[in-house]
Amino acid sequence: MSGELDPAGFPGMHGQPAPVVHLRNQYGETVELSRLSGAPVLVMFYPFAFSRVCTSEVEAVVSAWPQLCAIPAEVLAVSCDSVHTLRAFAAEHAVPDGLHLLSDFWPHGATARSFGVFNTTTGAPLRTSFLLDAEHRIRHIIAAELRQARSLPETIAQLERLAAEITPEMDEFR
Repeated sequence: MSGELDPAGFPGMHGQPAPVVHLRNQYGETVELSRLSGAPVLVMFYPFAFSRVCTSEVEAVVSAWPQLCAIPAEVLAVSCDSVHTLRAFAAEHAVPDGLHLLSDFWPHGATARSFGVFNTTTGAPLRTSFLLDAEHRIRHIIAAELRQARSLPETIAQLERLAAEITPEMDEFR
């Protein structure tokens, strides 16, 4: 089932500040959510690089990259794969600069756990997206079953709505 989750599925998370994100990207660079400001953020957890559904989701984001940049929105795609795996994945799928593939490899799944989406059976995150406003509050949660991709058009529409909420005072920080 794809779509926005019932807030009861993530008790108390809607409207709350997002957990800390401090991870290395596909180039080994540290990316911190707290350093991103002035735009909505998509924190997109996916189970495994190179798997069929995850690959299709990342390819869809790559195809929509100009549209995502125009919103503007930050995109953090998080898996428990190693930085080296994510570097190969990024190269194979022409991931543009600015699209951060983040490694939650060690401590294994710590960021996914902090968002409540780490699957202890598979050792990977659940297929879940957190859409954050410009102040990094969780505004929407979108999830899909393991073998089903999320709706990128739905995600983009939500990001556009969040970007439209940015006040002129906040816009000067972009």
